Amino acid sequence: MEFDVTAGKYPTCTVSNNTIAFDVPGSLVAMVLLPNNTMVTVFTLDMVVRTTANTTITLKNGTEILGFEDTLLSIDLKLISSEIGMFDVNTLQKTVQLIATYIMIPVINQYGTTGIPIPAVEGVSFVNPEITLGANYIQVATDINYKPTTFV
Repeated sequence: MEFDVTAGKYPTCTVSNNTIAFDVPGSLVAMVLLPNNTMVTVFTLDMVVRTTANTTITLKNGTEILGFEDTLLSIDLKLISSEIGMFDVNTLQKTVQLIATYIMIPVINQYGTTGIPIPAVEGVSFVNPEITLGANYIQVATDINYKPTTFV
């Protein structure tokens, strides 16, 4: 059995007090390989993955890094079509949620631990940066240390 997971629409991001929430819609197509080596679709599911993220700014090797840790809230599955008859997706939903919790989210969080470098201006560095999440905004507050480049 093979699963093809694709994004059907753009993910949405909602910023509210102390939380960044993501809704990631997509579809899951289950396929099987027949004895004649032909892949056929068994069923198709719509899904929405909901997560939240905590963010940090840290200094690594002289570069400011935006880090994050993602937490899975839920995965909602809905049966769209089936070649094997209609079935209840609850058991499959629990299985997908376990896979997401123990495989997908840890992989995503590895990227969050590594972080994303914040674009830098030569001679400018952040001092005590803080991220504040509010209703529909992200605020980065920081003191700045400026060391101009000397010209000869």
